Amino acid sequence: MKKNTDINVTQKLSLSDELALERTSLANERTFLAFLRTGLALIIAGASIMELSNVQWFLLVGMASIPIGGLVVILGFIRFFRVRKILRAATDRKPDPALPFH
Repeated sequence: MKKNTDINVTQKLSLSDELALERTSLANERTFLAFLRTGLALIIAGASIMELSNVQWFLLVGMASIPIGGLVVILGFIRFFRVRKILRAATDRKPDPALPFH
């Protein structure tokens, strides 16, 4: 079941609504950075565990944490761009080509 993310705004947003959308945009960026940080930590931890351990159980944990970390990073990208698309639809903002993620 697909969620409907189309938002039609026919009237101008009030200042408090615009500020709320801006706060939501900043929160989306912070959440993306948290996903990225967590994914990279899992990848680094997995590589470190595999390099420093000779116990079979630790090697399996290290081998599992690397793809899990990659999956966390990918899910973070997907979530970030999905929420950004919804926020842009709500404000009718055009992307600024000077900014990498806006």
